[in-house]
Amino acid sequence: MDAKSLTDLLCALDGDSAVHLILEALRTRPALSPAVVSFACPALTYAPARGMMERRCRGVVKHVDRTQGFGYIASPEIEATFGMDVVVRDIQLGAFQTGEEVSFTCVLNEENKPQAYEVLTVAGTPHPGVAPTPEWADWNEWTDGNDPKKRRLQVA
Repeated sequence: MDAKSLTDLLCALDGDSAVHLILEALRTRPALSPAVVSFACPALTYAPARGMMERRCRGVVKHVDRTQGFGYIASPEIEATFGMDVVVRDIQLGAFQTGEEVSFTCVLNEENKPQAYEVLTVAGTPHPGVAPTPEWADWNEWTDGNDPKKRRLQVA
């Protein structure tokens, strides 16, 4: 069947049937998803926040090139869907090194390739080698008063 015949058939279906057919095609061939989303939402420039908070992937840091500013995470679930490793920027990797297990959120970059963000340990915590983020109380104390000694931010 040629593309025009398929398009005509899809257009002839009622809404629910057309949606079911499209969803079934994407379930069977998930690698088509980036192109469909890109076509359907060309102005989408951000990842849905809910998906980034609720759905985390797991993998192993495969390669890190600090001079180039990026690395790769090997993730079986991403490999199965996209046929490639996940690219990750050096700043997102933080103190993680090659061979360490990580969890991360994954979005498609401008090239429709999987990219990792918010890289954490598999337990969902920052790498032990990273200083903790100051609490708001620390920031408030830092900004109170005009005494330069009081403005120093102390991280325990």
